[in-house]
Amino acid sequence: MDSADAAAVEEAIARSLQEKAFGILVKPEPQAIQSNTTHTSNPTNNAVVNQADRNEEPSEVSNDNREQQMLGFADLNNAFRAHLTKHDLQVISNPGTGNNCAIYALVQHLRPDLNDSNLDNEVNELRREYDVKNPSDSNDMMLHLDTGVGGAAKTLTRLVNDRYNVNIQVGIVEAGLDAEYPVTSKETISASGASAPFTHHVVIWDQQGHYEAVTARRPSTEETAQSNRTDV
Repeated sequence: MDSADAAAVEEAIARSLQEKAFGILVKPEPQAIQSNTTHTSNPTNNAVVNQADRNEEPSEVSNDNREQQMLGFADLNNAFRAHLTKHDLQVISNPGTGNNCAIYALVQHLRPDLNDSNLDNEVNELRREYDVKNPSDSNDMMLHLDTGVGGAAKTLTRLVNDRYNVNIQVGIVEAGLDAEYPVTSKETISASGASAPFTHHVVIWDQQGHYEAVTARRPSTEETAQSNRTDV
Protein backbone atom coordinates (compact mmCIF):
# COMPACT_ATOMS: atom_id res chain seq x y z
CA MET A 1 0.00 0.00 0.00
CA ASP A 2 1.52 3.35 -1.02
CA SER A 3 1.51 6.45 1.20
CA ALA A 4 -1.54 8.00 -0.49
CA ASP A 5 -3.61 4.86 0.02
CA ALA A 6 -2.42 4.55 3.61
CA ALA A 7 -3.37 8.16 4.29
CA ALA A 8 -6.84 7.58 2.79
CA VAL A 9 -7.36 4.54 5.00
CA GLU A 10 -6.29 6.45 8.11
CA GLU A 11 -8.62 9.32 7.22
CA ALA A 12 -11.53 6.92 6.76
CA ILE A 13 -10.83 5.33 10.15
CA ALA A 14 -10.61 8.73 11.85
CA ARG A 15 -13.89 9.81 10.26
CA SER A 16 -15.59 6.60 11.38
CA LEU A 17 -14.44 7.17 14.97
CA GLN A 18 -15.66 10.77 14.85
CA GLU A 19 -19.06 9.64 13.58
CA LYS A 20 -19.34 7.15 16.43
CA ALA A 21 -18.68 9.84 19.02
CA PHE A 22 -21.14 12.21 17.34
CA GLY A 23 -23.80 9.51 17.30
CA ILE A 24 -23.37 8.81 21.03
CA LEU A 25 -23.04 12.36 22.34
CA VAL A 26 -24.89 14.59 19.88
CA LYS A 27 -27.24 12.79 17.50
CA PRO A 28 -29.55 11.31 20.15
CA GLU A 29 -29.96 14.82 21.62
CA PRO A 30 -28.82 13.84 25.13
CA GLN A 31 -31.06 15.12 27.90
CA ALA A 32 -30.39 18.80 28.50
CA ILE A 33 -30.35 20.55 31.84
CA GLN A 34 -33.50 19.80 33.83
CA SER A 35 -35.48 23.01 34.22
CA ASN A 36 -36.97 22.01 37.57
CA THR A 37 -33.68 20.87 39.09
CA THR A 38 -31.79 23.11 41.50
CA HIS A 39 -28.19 22.68 42.57
CA THR A 40 -27.62 24.72 45.71
CA SER A 41 -24.12 23.36 46.29
CA ASN A 42 -22.62 25.35 43.45
CA PRO A 43 -23.64 28.91 42.52
CA THR A 44 -22.11 28.52 39.08
CA ASN A 45 -24.39 25.56 38.38
CA ASN A 46 -27.42 27.50 39.56
CA ALA A 47 -26.61 30.27 37.11
CA VAL A 48 -26.51 27.80 34.24
CA VAL A 49 -29.78 26.20 35.29
CA ASN A 50 -31.44 29.60 35.46
CA GLN A 51 -30.31 30.30 31.90
CA ALA A 52 -31.71 26.96 30.74
CA ASP A 53 -35.06 27.72 32.38
CA ARG A 54 -35.33 30.68 30.02
CA ASN A 55 -34.52 28.43 27.04
CA GLU A 56 -31.28 30.30 26.42
CA GLU A 57 -27.74 29.08 26.01
CA PRO A 58 -25.54 29.91 29.00
CA SER A 59 -23.47 32.94 28.08
CA GLU A 60 -19.76 32.34 27.66
CA VAL A 61 -17.82 33.04 30.82
CA SER A 62 -15.55 36.08 30.87
CA ASN A 63 -11.77 35.73 31.04
CA ASP A 64 -11.78 36.96 34.64
CA ASN A 65 -14.26 34.29 35.75
CA ARG A 66 -13.00 31.39 33.62
CA GLU A 67 -10.87 29.82 36.35
CA GLN A 68 -13.77 29.96 38.81
CA GLN A 69 -16.11 28.45 36.24
CA MET A 70 -13.72 25.58 35.50
CA LEU A 71 -13.29 24.89 39.21
CA GLY A 72 -17.06 24.88 39.63
CA PHE A 73 -17.35 22.25 36.90
CA ALA A 74 -14.41 20.10 38.05
CA ASP A 75 -16.50 17.27 39.52
CA LEU A 76 -18.98 17.42 36.64
CA ASN A 77 -16.16 17.28 34.10
CA ASN A 78 -14.71 14.24 35.89
CA ALA A 79 -18.11 12.53 35.64
CA PHE A 80 -18.19 13.42 31.94
CA ARG A 81 -14.77 11.82 31.42
CA ALA A 82 -16.01 8.67 33.13
CA HIS A 83 -19.02 8.65 30.79
CA LEU A 84 -16.69 8.88 27.79
CA THR A 85 -14.60 5.97 29.05
CA LYS A 86 -17.73 3.89 29.55
CA HIS A 87 -18.61 4.38 25.87
CA ASP A 88 -15.08 3.85 24.52
CA LEU A 89 -14.70 7.54 23.71
CA GLN A 90 -11.61 9.64 24.35
CA VAL A 91 -10.51 13.24 24.63
CA ILE A 92 -7.74 14.60 22.41
CA SER A 93 -5.87 17.06 24.58
CA ASN A 94 -4.39 20.28 23.25
CA PRO A 95 -2.19 23.02 24.76
CA GLY A 96 -4.53 25.87 23.86
CA THR A 97 -1.53 28.08 23.14
CA GLY A 98 -2.50 31.66 22.33
CA ASN A 99 -6.09 31.04 23.51
CA ASN A 100 -6.51 28.90 20.38
CA CYS A 101 -7.96 25.75 21.97
CA ALA A 102 -11.08 25.92 19.76
CA ILE A 103 -8.91 25.94 16.63
CA TYR A 104 -6.69 23.15 17.95
CA ALA A 105 -9.75 20.98 18.58
CA LEU A 106 -11.08 21.51 15.06
CA VAL A 107 -7.72 20.93 13.37
CA GLN A 108 -7.03 17.79 15.39
CA HIS A 109 -10.24 16.27 14.06
CA LEU A 110 -9.37 17.04 10.44
CA ARG A 111 -5.59 16.64 10.53
CA PRO A 112 -4.88 13.88 13.06
CA ASP A 113 -1.53 13.40 11.35
CA LEU A 114 -0.20 16.72 12.66
CA ASN A 115 1.76 16.93 15.91
CA ASP A 116 3.91 19.36 17.84
CA SER A 117 5.26 22.25 15.76
CA ASN A 118 3.39 21.19 12.62
CA LEU A 119 0.10 21.32 14.51
CA ASP A 120 1.04 24.64 16.14
CA ASN A 121 1.89 26.15 12.76
CA GLU A 122 -1.41 25.03 11.23
CA VAL A 123 -3.39 26.46 14.15
CA ASN A 124 -1.46 29.73 14.02
CA GLU A 125 -2.17 30.10 10.32
CA LEU A 126 -5.89 29.65 10.88
CA ARG A 127 -5.76 32.15 13.74
CA ARG A 128 -4.09 34.69 11.47
CA GLU A 129 -6.85 34.22 8.91
CA TYR A 130 -9.47 34.60 11.62
CA ASP A 131 -7.89 37.78 13.00
CA VAL A 132 -7.85 39.36 9.55
CA LYS A 133 -11.62 38.90 9.38
CA ASN A 134 -12.17 39.83 13.04
CA PRO A 135 -9.50 42.31 14.13
CA SER A 136 -11.37 43.06 17.34
CA ASP A 137 -10.61 39.49 18.48
CA SER A 138 -6.87 39.67 17.76
CA ASN A 139 -4.05 39.82 20.32
CA ASP A 140 -4.68 36.28 21.56
CA MET A 141 -8.25 36.94 22.64
CA MET A 142 -10.14 33.79 23.66
CA LEU A 143 -12.34 32.48 20.84
CA HIS A 144 -15.70 31.10 21.98
CA LEU A 145 -17.04 28.24 19.91
CA ASP A 146 -20.69 29.26 19.87
CA THR A 147 -23.09 31.15 17.60
CA GLY A 148 -24.14 33.78 20.13
CA VAL A 149 -23.11 37.42 20.07
CA GLY A 150 -19.33 37.53 19.84
CA GLY A 151 -19.09 33.79 19.12
CA ALA A 152 -16.46 32.59 16.67
CA ALA A 153 -18.13 29.35 15.54
CA LYS A 154 -19.47 30.43 12.15
CA THR A 155 -16.24 32.06 11.03
CA LEU A 156 -14.02 29.23 12.28
CA THR A 157 -16.07 26.49 10.64
CA ARG A 158 -16.10 28.41 7.38
CA LEU A 159 -12.31 28.90 7.50
CA VAL A 160 -11.77 25.22 8.25
CA ASN A 161 -14.12 24.17 5.44
CA ASP A 162 -12.25 26.34 2.94
CA ARG A 163 -8.79 25.29 4.09
CA TYR A 164 -9.42 21.54 4.06
CA ASN A 165 -12.11 21.35 1.37
CA VAL A 166 -14.65 19.85 3.79
CA ASN A 167 -18.08 20.69 5.19
CA ILE A 168 -18.11 19.96 8.91
CA GLN A 169 -20.92 19.74 11.42
CA VAL A 170 -19.72 20.34 14.96
CA GLY A 171 -21.54 19.15 18.05
CA ILE A 172 -20.64 21.17 21.14
CA VAL A 173 -21.17 19.27 24.37
CA GLU A 174 -20.50 19.92 28.03
CA ALA A 175 -20.81 18.05 31.29
CA GLY A 176 -24.36 17.60 32.49
CA LEU A 177 -25.47 18.91 35.87
CA ASP A 178 -26.93 15.63 37.07
CA ALA A 179 -25.41 12.17 37.51
CA GLU A 180 -28.36 10.70 35.62
CA TYR A 181 -27.62 12.92 32.61
CA PRO A 182 -23.81 13.31 32.37
CA VAL A 183 -23.90 15.03 28.97
CA THR A 184 -25.49 18.27 27.84
CA SER A 185 -25.63 18.83 24.08
CA LYS A 186 -25.25 22.61 23.83
CA GLU A 187 -25.31 23.42 20.15
CA THR A 188 -24.78 21.91 16.71
CA ILE A 189 -22.81 24.20 14.45
CA SER A 190 -22.08 24.44 10.73
CA ALA A 191 -20.83 27.21 8.49
CA SER A 192 -23.41 29.78 7.46
CA GLY A 193 -24.72 29.04 3.98
CA ALA A 194 -23.15 25.57 3.83
CA SER A 195 -25.75 23.65 1.84
CA ALA A 196 -23.65 20.71 0.61
CA PRO A 197 -23.80 17.37 2.47
CA PHE A 198 -21.63 17.23 5.57
CA THR A 199 -18.32 15.44 5.11
CA HIS A 200 -17.50 15.21 8.83
CA HIS A 201 -19.51 15.12 12.05
CA VAL A 202 -17.26 15.97 14.98
CA VAL A 203 -17.63 16.56 18.72
CA ILE A 204 -15.96 19.24 20.80
CA TRP A 205 -16.15 19.37 24.58
CA ASP A 206 -16.64 22.78 26.21
CA GLN A 207 -14.95 22.51 29.60
CA GLN A 208 -16.07 26.01 30.66
CA GLY A 209 -12.88 27.73 29.57
CA HIS A 210 -11.12 25.20 27.37
CA TYR A 211 -12.22 23.25 24.27
CA GLU A 212 -11.04 19.76 23.36
CA ALA A 213 -11.89 17.30 20.60
CA VAL A 214 -13.70 14.06 21.45
CA THR A 215 -13.63 10.95 19.31
CA ALA A 216 -14.08 7.21 19.70
CA ARG A 217 -11.17 5.18 20.95
CA ARG A 218 -9.42 3.19 18.27
CA PRO A 219 -9.46 -0.54 19.11
CA SER A 220 -6.09 -2.06 19.86
CA THR A 221 -4.62 -4.76 17.64
CA GLU A 222 -5.47 -7.35 20.29
CA GLU A 223 -9.10 -6.17 20.50
CA THR A 224 -9.45 -6.26 16.72
CA ALA A 225 -8.04 -9.78 16.59
CA GLN A 226 -10.39 -10.92 19.35
CA SER A 227 -13.36 -9.42 17.50
CA ASN A 228 -12.35 -11.22 14.30
CA ARG A 229 -12.12 -14.52 16.15
CA THR A 230 -15.56 -13.95 17.68
CA ASP A 231 -17.09 -13.21 14.27
CA VAL A 232 -15.81 -16.44 12.75
